[in-house]
Amino acid sequence: MRHVTVRRAALLLGAVLLAFAGFFAWLVGRQPARAPSSLPLPASTGAALFKAHCASCHTVESLRPGVIGPDARRHEIEVFLMDHGDASDADDRLILDYLTAAT
Repeated sequence: MRHVTVRRAALLLGAVLLAFAGFFAWLVGRQPARAPSSLPLPASTGAALFKAHCASCHTVESLRPGVIGPDARRHEIEVFLMDHGDASDADDRLILDYLTAAT
């Protein structure tokens, strides 16, 4: 008699886990697809990204000396930006390119 109860409980738990897995797969499938990063970007993208992600706290003039000049630390800044702010790594590189080209 006890084995019947254990079998029913195992089947019930298996069905519940299967239902949760299906729900999770459905939920993940509903997220919008991201645009591929290989698309050509307009020249002003770095400026727009800087304005969107950095300009509320920083100015171009305050960040430029660390990116260009004799004591440039671009690689260190790239590593720092991986954990700083909400921009992606590709966006961070475009922002650094913008800061390098800014005059």
